[in-house]
Amino acid sequence: MSKFPTIPETVLGIDCFHEDVIPSFRYMKDAGVKVCIAKLGEGTFVDRSFISHIQRASMLGMANAGYWFARPDVNTAIQGGSIIGNLPKGMRVFLDLEPSLEKPNDLGSDRWEMLSLARRQKVLAGLVSTAKAMIPPKSIGLYCTKDFWENVLGAPDGYQAHPWWAAEYGVDSPKQAKNLGPWVGWQFTGTGAIPGFTGDADLSLWKKTFWGLV
Repeated sequence: MSKFPTIPETVLGIDCFHEDVIPSFRYMKDAGVKVCIAKLGEGTFVDRSFISHIQRASMLGMANAGYWFARPDVNTAIQGGSIIGNLPKGMRVFLDLEPSLEKPNDLGSDRWEMLSLARRQKVLAGLVSTAKAMIPPKSIGLYCTKDFWENVLGAPDGYQAHPWWAAEYGVDSPKQAKNLGPWVGWQFTGTGAIPGFTGDADLSLWKKTFWGLV
């Protein structure tokens, strides 16, 4: 089991995605995991393991939400429709904003980088706008690094009210990103070890107030 950073008034969380081995949520909860974020899908693909992960986490009283890997090369209305069509009513969802490589390790072929800045921002706005049709704005969060938000997406205005799940490794805490609200979750490692989860785990610290755990 990994050694985790400590920040007052936070709890440990894990994000789950399709795996050949189903995680043991009982073991993870016993190890201190209080929050489970499961992958809902990406592009036109809906991850059918999502419901299983959420149901198992819910049965153990773990706070939970979904995340959607945003693809800039897929129609935003189709992606947004997949989100609102498959997300359980009342559940939060985070849009996963990060490099999306056409070819592994080929930095010149990232789908986001292929687009103009104006187009990148239009993709983001389209996804959020479509999701807002069925999901309250404060239930639509954004997952990204400070660098990706500011240097790839250009730190567009108008997203300060959306919960920010910050991804920053090797730091004591995330640095504030321009035009984003204070972080509610901080993914501090992608190579964590936790009982009940096979392989490297993406682990986060979450503010208790965000989940109503205080």
